[in-house]
Amino acid sequence: MMGGFGGIGMLLWFGVIVAAIWWIAQAATSQRNQSGSSAQASGTLREVLNERLARGEITLEQYRGLRKALEQ
Repeated sequence: MMGGFGGIGMLLWFGVIVAAIWWIAQAATSQRNQSGSSAQASGTLREVLNERLARGEITLEQYRGLRKALEQ
């Protein structure tokens, strides 16, 4: 027997398993999004840096120093 719960106990265990799978999938997706957003932010920072150079807000020396700092 199933400990007196029968079908209800089986449904509870099924729910626990589904919840665990869902939680693992969410954790994996969250971790993947965080690593992707880092690369995206780096690209955006380079674009801002390029725009600042084009507008004359920073000198070429400042640009090179900041670009080198971003690549590290």
